[in-house]
Amino acid sequence: MNTLNYFWNEYYRDSQNKKQEEGGNVIDTSNWILPEGQKDVFEGVIGTIKGNKFSNDNDLQKALMSDLYLRAKGFGYCNTLCFYKLKYQYFTRFGEKCVAYNINTNMKLFGDYVIIIDNQLELLERIRKAVEKEKYKFLCGPVKYRIPKLDGKHARKGNSVILKANEEFQLTKYANYISSEKNCFDKMDKFSYQNEWRIVLYRGAKTYEPYRLEIGNIRDICHWVKAEDLDTELRIYFHNNKIKSPYLVEYGNCTKDELRNLFCKLGNDRVEVLAIIG
Repeated sequence: MNTLNYFWNEYYRDSQNKKQEEGGNVIDTSNWILPEGQKDVFEGVIGTIKGNKFSNDNDLQKALMSDLYLRAKGFGYCNTLCFYKLKYQYFTRFGEKCVAYNINTNMKLFGDYVIIIDNQLELLERIRKAVEKEKYKFLCGPVKYRIPKLDGKHARKGNSVILKANEEFQLTKYANYISSEKNCFDKMDKFSYQNEWRIVLYRGAKTYEPYRLEIGNIRDICHWVKAEDLDTELRIYFHNNKIKSPYLVEYGNCTKDELRNLFCKLGNDRVEVLAIIG
């Protein structure tokens, strides 16, 4: 389970900086760039504020494409595991039961193989047991995709760049100005094609390293197919009534708000300010 820091695409840079400080060998990481479907500097954003609440600079106000984003430093320690959630709908045509579904072609960019979870409830139960054994906190559920805003309206479109303030701030400085609260189940709408369902894990550890949650062998509740054969596999499954209604509501031993508070506290209530300008 990678941390959200990994998806900020800053993990390798930070790791190399640490090695350099310790006098270790430094390797070229200029080509270690995540694909577009994975890198997302807005993972871990806890809210947005109006530009004038951060700075009165007129040039900045004119250049802003959206409100400013507050990204919690603590969310960088958040371990997560992401799944694709299949959307489908049954309907009747000429007296026959039919099903409609769509798999976005961009999902092929994630790999050559697909693991299909056959029993989601059992997977959740095994995750719960493993997490509670370690006395961690976790929450599973669907991601909500948000449309960027600027002063209450849709954000401006066009060519843009993302800037990050060169210092961190205390959350309390901007807490009263947050106009749209978010959490680790929120992402930009440009990723909506991913239909993501994720598992979030809080361990109370200040580390960007991936974590392996031991839940045992799951061969009995899943199977794999080649990505190119997924459509054929799904047709067979639907025809044989093997697709069960997924358990997609939130499931875990804490709430989104509790997770948000825990991770903020883990990061000493420090936030980074991100701006989209163009």
